[in-house]
Amino acid sequence: LNSQGIKQFLMVALRYGNTMNLGSKRYDNAYGFTLSSLLSLRHIKAAGRSKNLLLHLLRQVEGYGTSAVSIMDDLKMVEAASRIDMTYIRAEIVRIKRTIDDISLFLEGGANTSSFSSCSPSVSSASDGKNNDFLVRFCKEAKEGYEVLLKHGVEVDTLEKMLFRRFILDTKKATLEEHLQFWSTFLLQHLRPALSQS
Repeated sequence: LNSQGIKQFLMVALRYGNTMNLGSKRYDNAYGFTLSSLLSLRHIKAAGRSKNLLLHLLRQVEGYGTSAVSIMDDLKMVEAASRIDMTYIRAEIVRIKRTIDDISLFLEGGANTSSFSSCSPSVSSASDGKNNDFLVRFCKEAKEGYEVLLKHGVEVDTLEKMLFRRFILDTKKATLEEHLQFWSTFLLQHLRPALSQS
């Protein structure tokens, strides 16, 4: 979101798109474009030229003081982030909370041991003080860990909203994972190969 290089690249791409569509009633002087159109830049070449439009745009961005390599560096984290399944992580956070609640209820004497024997075979036999002390410590640490997960979850939700606002994405049509996957694809299959040609 804070990458000046990516902002400049998108600005240059919009400017070139408007130049190429000059005179078109539908696309002349556009305010934006679909991100998926970036995937076609590598395949657009001027007649008799070996350089593609993506490479040309990257060279134009360098005129603003941003190197193409710095844009790749800004996108490095996206590659790893695109492999994270937030739906699964959110479901796991809910499951962790439920298990912590079950253990807390058991320790308070409000649940029988069989209600969470799936948690651990040793938990259902936790009748002596030593095991209860262990469970109390475990429960306290688990609650602290859960609070950290919740905080990170809020940060991810905030990031998602900012991304969708910045790129004017429809949350009903796209997910954060799909958006990150797009940028990962752009980096791996378009940006890197284009730079290796230069």
